Amino acid sequence: PLNQGILILGGGEEATDLYTGAFQSVSVLDDEYYNTNLKAVIVGNTAPIEVLAPTKASKLLTNSIVDSGTNSLTLEDSLFKAITGRLTKGDNSELTQAMRAGYVKMSSLNLANWPTVTFVMQGDTGDVKLEVSPQMYWQADAPEKGYASAALFSDNGSLGGQSILGLPLMNGYLTIFDRSVDKGLGAIKFATRK
Repeated sequence: PLNQGILILGGGEEATDLYTGAFQSVSVLDDEYYNTNLKAVIVGNTAPIEVLAPTKASKLLTNSIVDSGTNSLTLEDSLFKAITGRLTKGDNSELTQAMRAGYVKMSSLNLANWPTVTFVMQGDTGDVKLEVSPQMYWQADAPEKGYASAALFSDNGSLGGQSILGLPLMNGYLTIFDRSVDKGLGAIKFATRK
C-alpha cells in the first residue's frame, strides 16, 4: 500500500491538498542529471556524517544525484559503511547484518526500533534536511509477502564517490523537479506529503 503515488506533469505547488508546509529547494549544480551536493547524513540522534565533495581527480561534477527512476538509496561505499555502523549500535546489529544481506522476515523487523536517517543537502538558501523514515528505507512485502527488503545499498565503489538518492528520499514528500529555474540548471523542491 505504500507503493503508490501521483505523477503531475507541469506545476505541482498548486496541489495544496497533497502537501503541508513550505517547500525546501535543493540546488541542482549540473544539468547532465539532477546533480546535487550531499553535505551530511544524520542517523537518528548521532553526530552528522560529513560527506566529502568530489575531487578534481574523480572527474565527478557532484557527490550525489537525485533520481526518481532509482528505487533505492545507493550510497558511496564509505558512506554506506558509516551509516550502517551507526545502525549497529544497540539492538540492531543482527538486523543490520540482514540489511546488508538484502531482506528479513517482517515478523522480526520492528520499524519503531530503527532511526530516521536525515540527508542534509545544499539548498538554494541554506541547508535542506530531508528525513527518510524506516518505513521508507525498508520495503515491506519485498521480495515476497512476509519479508522486507532494505532500500539502502552500497555502490561497492562502482560510482566513484557519488551516491544516487532515489525513491526512499522522495516518498515522504511531494517532490518537484523544476528545470525552469536557475538558468535551466533547475531545482528539486520538497514539501512534506499529507
